[in-house]
Amino acid sequence: MKTRALFWMMMVATAGGVAGCVDNDKSLVIAFASPLSDSDCQAQVQTGGNFEYMSHGLLDIGHPAFGGYPQYSGCFQMENRLVASANEDIGELEANDIQLRKGMVSYEWLDGRDVLEAPENAVSPVLMLENQVEVDTYISGLVDAGSGDSPGVIVLCVRLVSPQVGSSLMLLQNIINPVDLDRVVLGLHLRIEGETLGDRTVESNDFIFPITFCSGCLAKTCKDENGNDILDGDGNPIYPGCRPGQDTNNDYTCEDITGT
Repeated sequence: MKTRALFWMMMVATAGGVAGCVDNDKSLVIAFASPLSDSDCQAQVQTGGNFEYMSHGLLDIGHPAFGGYPQYSGCFQMENRLVASANEDIGELEANDIQLRKGMVSYEWLDGRDVLEAPENAVSPVLMLENQVEVDTYISGLVDAGSGDSPGVIVLCVRLVSPQVGSSLMLLQNIINPVDLDRVVLGLHLRIEGETLGDRTVESNDFIFPITFCSGCLAKTCKDENGNDILDGDGNPIYPGCRPGQDTNNDYTCEDITGT
């Protein structure tokens, strides 16, 4: 199987009209959401069977690290199911390699709609997220063409909730008691668009990744032996977790951070 190392997106998100799209032809596939490694906070390409994957995410909208503008990023294993056909012996360009261009994110409330659609919430920006135009996130990365029965594979990390969308999600705290935030589930629809080196536009499947919410559940700070907050070089508290404020604070612990 051909693989490539992790590619990180260029996080420039702009709201705009839905661009002309090519129907998914099953050449480019978002396979699953990849967890981050405890050791280096990177998502790794997985081959073979028994994949480790994330079934859903968690966003702590009240986490101090966000400053009122929560964000959420996820990593996804992607497959290029086109088969390599170039003659490498003569340096021929592989026309079936796919250059990734753009990620498109939209939103759907999967659970808790009964609360969100209450009359007093009818004009809430939270509910209106579903009516928002797609958010385009520009990315880069090259997915090799496959070989035989093995697709080309990379892991791509994409910002799914921008600060602008996060500021709307903060309003959940005005609609739902913080202890009941887990009643609502937001589906993040992700599609990736790319272009083969043979100049053919391809688009991935529509991958739905659900996230749940809490307020302050991941906001535990790192403490010294006297129980005082450990501060960074700017005087701010240090929070555990590969991405403080989302998913878990157990994958990159205070001991990992301080080396103690």
